[in-house]
Amino acid sequence: METTATATLEKDYIKLLQCNQVLNERGIEFSLRGISALQAIGKVDTIRDENGTWWIAKHEMLTRIRESGNHKLPPIEEGWISLEGYAYHLSEAGIKVEEGKVCTQIFLTRSIEGKRDDYGRTLIKAEELQKRIQKGVQSFF
Repeated sequence: METTATATLEKDYIKLLQCNQVLNERGIEFSLRGISALQAIGKVDTIRDENGTWWIAKHEMLTRIRESGNHKLPPIEEGWISLEGYAYHLSEAGIKVEEGKVCTQIFLTRSIEGKRDDYGRTLIKAEELQKRIQKGVQSFF
């Protein structure tokens, strides 16, 4: 893996968590676990920057959009954010989060207000994101 200047990265690559958010909000199957498997066999164009952030080539995301028939779901209901968006924004704020733990907090312990929409997307009340960022929570358990 090579490191590259941020300007070059942003021209040709998108942060992996951001790509995950965009594709999942469009209803396109995409998982970080699946990408990890493809990385292991060299079948996806990703790089890791000097800060440890993973980036995926923009053409990889665009290919998945085209292959899906440019499928797009309706926008997420106002006042809510997707699980993937939640993870991406917390990551940008320097807070590590595991999607599985967030789902546990939504559906089992109900300590985070969330729901599934009519399209199967896991949504979290937007104010939950702001609360977590303001607290600077580093660990959810």
